[in-house]
Amino acid sequence: AIELNPLYSDCYFFRGELLYESEEEFEQAISDFDKVIEIGTDPLMEEVYKKRGLSKQSLGDLKGACEDWKKAAELGDLSAAKLVEENC
Repeated sequence: AIELNPLYSDCYFFRGELLYESEEEFEQAISDFDKVIEIGTDPLMEEVYKKRGLSKQSLGDLKGACEDWKKAAELGDLSAAKLVEENC
């Protein structure tokens, strides 16, 4: 699907989620979430920032994770606000 339409952000988002859930491919997940943010058309952008933050946290980048969670919280994600409160 990405080859057919490289601007279809859902494909990057869902692949990023799968990579994150595999608990092995955090860097690739971050790359996919970066692509969703670059495309900028995802209606659930707060979820993208939260998931990218979780991926960064898994790699030990708490500063980067906090930045993403704060952005997700600004966009209305309450669970991201809780992550900020607990970790940043």
